[in-house]
Amino acid sequence: WHTVAGGQRQAVLLRGEAGIGKSRLVREFRQALAAQGHRTLECRCAPEHSGSAFQPLIDLMRRRLQVHEGDEPSVQLQRLRALQVTSGPQADDALALLGSLLSLPAEVLPPLPAAHAPEQRRRLTMALLERVALGLADQAPVCLILEDVHWMDPSTQALMQRLIDGPPGQRVMLLLTQRASPGDEPAFALPQLALAGLDAASTRELLQGASNGTLHDEALLGWLAERADGVPLFIEESARLAAALAQRHPAEAVAHSLRQRVPGSLRDLLAARLDQCAQARPAAQVGAALGRHFSRGLIEAVCAHPGWPLPGAALDVQLQALVQAGLLTVQAEGGQPVYAFHHALLRDAAHQSLLARDRRHLHGVIASVLQAAFAPLCQAQPELLAWHHEQAGDQAAALAAWEQAARRATARSAHHEAQGHLHRALALLADGPAADGAPAPAPFATPALHQATELRLQLLLAGRLMATAGYGAAPLAAVYRRIEALAAALGDAGALHRARLGLEGFHFMRADFAGASALADALVAGLGPVPEPMAWLQAHWARANLLFHTGQVPQALALADHCLAHWGSTAAVSASAASGGGLLQHPAV
Repeated sequence: WHTVAGGQRQAVLLRGEAGIGKSRLVREFRQALAAQGHRTLECRCAPEHSGSAFQPLIDLMRRRLQVHEGDEPSVQLQRLRALQVTSGPQADDALALLGSLLSLPAEVLPPLPAAHAPEQRRRLTMALLERVALGLADQAPVCLILEDVHWMDPSTQALMQRLIDGPPGQRVMLLLTQRASPGDEPAFALPQLALAGLDAASTRELLQGASNGTLHDEALLGWLAERADGVPLFIEESARLAAALAQRHPAEAVAHSLRQRVPGSLRDLLAARLDQCAQARPAAQVGAALGRHFSRGLIEAVCAHPGWPLPGAALDVQLQALVQAGLLTVQAEGGQPVYAFHHALLRDAAHQSLLARDRRHLHGVIASVLQAAFAPLCQAQPELLAWHHEQAGDQAAALAAWEQAARRATARSAHHEAQGHLHRALALLADGPAADGAPAPAPFATPALHQATELRLQLLLAGRLMATAGYGAAPLAAVYRRIEALAAALGDAGALHRARLGLEGFHFMRADFAGASALADALVAGLGPVPEPMAWLQAHWARANLLFHTGQVPQALALADHCLAHWGSTAAVSASAASGGGLLQHPAV
């Protein structure tokens, strides 16, 4: 930080196992900087948002602007105008791009120039988010913190790499945290700080402090310290367990109870801590199904749903008990409390404490509540709805939502996220009808419907792979071969043409001109007596391109002239190019 304050950009990756104290160290660092009058900006990745493009930065922007999902679009737009990046000659473009990230209705936003291609919009969006994240770094040093990058979405990863590679003379510090697991690679090639466990003396000190002085037995302290292996979360939670036992048992019985109740693993210890709040466990389980962070309004709506009546005490009482026990933290956002589990592992323990049957049912209730009462959230993050449908075992709804999420990500040029959503949908399809043609389970009335659904998803996936991996990538060829097989089985001439065109491009990019030529011939042969104009042009242009690159220049020019003469309607060019889904650059160009 001193180096940053002196005018030199720094980036550090803080790594350590779960519960080792990464977030606590970051919190102490933030407080130290705040005490000196320095600014820090913090955002966090989450497993439920690992497929949501730029979600940590969107959350950061919402907090800075104090805008929330339920606010009127006009209010959100007014606060968005307060950002420095939405002023100046490019103000309308900035408002349109950032407003789109906040899922504001298009009718309240300035229109983007028609000349802006999707990739150009993505680059402009990343430049704007960089300015939002760094704020006024030219006036004072800034520390940007991104926690839990092991759950980072690909778009945020690309943005962080852009920030890491920024001007070295900027007074910016990037502090990233990552859970280190055996075999995992660092998320970024950065200087690393690896956290080790606490030593014996520090372990004893933390045990005594966190237990409110109820631990005095030296033998018991030594036993707990050995069991904790220096992991602060284990130390802290076992000490809190001791404090809870001390409130109900005489001092001489606490040691015996602890030896019986403190298990050997951190996950089992966290489950034991939940057992200490058995009267509030129902609220913890609902919250865990919602995510590590959840709003008071959302958990209230779920617990009020007739499909999931909350047993025991009232919701407020249960939430307060969890906060008092240190299992949840709470802060106000947008006029309502937002709760967070003290640690991600604690959330996992609460989620797994539900029977599998009940867990599926609860996720189904959550999906129903989201659709009925939180439509803006579903529109902004259809992948969140898809995940709950999938956890509920509702295959048809999950498939529809994953496809919607893929299309939304594609519209934002978030191609990697779109690929992830499509792979999730295709994985669900793999559990569809049997290969022997047996009756298909819901949602597939017939094997043909299953094939048609897969064909649609594979065509979407091909476009995304083309954008991220290129025409000559082996995964793209595998997708096109699958499209070819599906299209042939369904008799879909248009999809078959696209598959062969994609495969021709694959062989051409790898300089396999013989393979490309055979596919170009198949394209021409498959046009039929009254070919669609774009299909005709693409097939003959592929031949002309091959002639040119194999040195047959006069023949290539003659065929290219024939293509141009055959194609005269610019309106048809636009219409056909749009219907082609951007498979290739338009040949007439």
